[in-house]
Amino acid sequence: MSLDTPSFRVTFLTPEKKAGEFREAISVGDAAAALGIFLEFPCGGQGTCGKCRVRYVLNPPELSPEEVSLLNESQREMGWRLACRHYIRDQDIIDVSNSVVSAASKDFGPPTLEGISRPRFAFSQIDLSDVELGVSRSLEDAIERALKLKGQVSSDVVLRFSLAARRDLGRVWNIPQKKLLVVHDDAHVFRVFPPSDTNEIYGLAFDLGTTTLACALVRLADGKLLDCETAANPQLVFGGDIISRITKTEEVGTAALSDPLREAVDRMAECVCERNRVSPDTLVAAAAVGNPFILHSFCGVSPLSLGSAPFVPVWKQGSAFCGAEAGLRKLADVRFVLLPLIEGHVGADAVAAALALGMDRDGPPRLLIDLGTNCEVLLSANNELWATSAAAGPAFEGGSITCGMRAVAGAIDRVALSQDGSLFVHTISEAPPAG
Repeated sequence: MSLDTPSFRVTFLTPEKKAGEFREAISVGDAAAALGIFLEFPCGGQGTCGKCRVRYVLNPPELSPEEVSLLNESQREMGWRLACRHYIRDQDIIDVSNSVVSAASKDFGPPTLEGISRPRFAFSQIDLSDVELGVSRSLEDAIERALKLKGQVSSDVVLRFSLAARRDLGRVWNIPQKKLLVVHDDAHVFRVFPPSDTNEIYGLAFDLGTTTLACALVRLADGKLLDCETAANPQLVFGGDIISRITKTEEVGTAALSDPLREAVDRMAECVCERNRVSPDTLVAAAAVGNPFILHSFCGVSPLSLGSAPFVPVWKQGSAFCGAEAGLRKLADVRFVLLPLIEGHVGADAVAAALALGMDRDGPPRLLIDLGTNCEVLLSANNELWATSAAAGPAFEGGSITCGMRAVAGAIDRVALSQDGSLFVHTISEAPPAG
């Protein structure tokens, strides 16, 4: 590299300090994202919402026409600028704490849900000494014969082994006691472990929201929820709404939005496992839900068909695949299940909510309203299930509005007037007011 190659050093205050050096011109938002700081761009960086305000500690850049319009004189004099309008310069120090996206908490419900069907996994302890390995054509054949001998699978079924199960067999086939724990269903073998407690076999549930991502760690033996991890959706740098992100996909390609999303999924899984001292090797399955755009993006599938008439998804049926197929590095051997989509505007998250509330079963008329960046409304009545959706970001999450902010740390949630006339202000998480 030439000694004359320009270098751009920047420091971001969040209020923690993060610094980086770049060898080419890069926007403020992209530089922050490269350092793991995600700024809010509700309008997709078009310079129309004024929500990506950052403050230059020293020597702010020249004002753009959009900043003259959206920032008042006091803000401009204090060094406030719009991150979407500027590239970093060498030695910039930028306070971005006002625009950093923070993850709101997500509730997966009670630790166990009564009446909800469990995953169709069987945990079978088998003894390879019950079958003659020399007679078997393969280790898979021996496992299949042992399962049929115990009546765990039908005698006329030919079991299909996942690649992860085959890797497991290569490691454990010659253990002295010849006993194995096989995780399977009626037609597939997913994993093979040395004999162990089934309470040490885990799964993950992912709620991939437009704004917030959530990951739950679940014990598969009884479906107990053990812990949760949340993170801001890194796609927020491309816009707060789905249409902005579809438009951005046309400009930068599917991978530019898909890769950060999958990396965030990997990180959440890693965090929740480390916190609970769970080995990634004991993760067997995962389920993921989200709106049609998010699931297309998660799978690395172009979402452009969702952005123009007739607004149809690439697929609607549920699917299953190993994590490696979706480009997940930490969860490569985990079997992922995607719930089906209802239409191009109503996704698998609505399906999951309906199933959790038993709306697919007989009962009185029921109405489900899911308030988020997208709002879904489902009605169950007369043995039929109706669904519709609408954008709710402007109303509930601060998209495309000039005042207010999302309900995250620092947002004012209560104001009271005391008897002595003083004003009491309370914020979410009791953080300094921001907004």
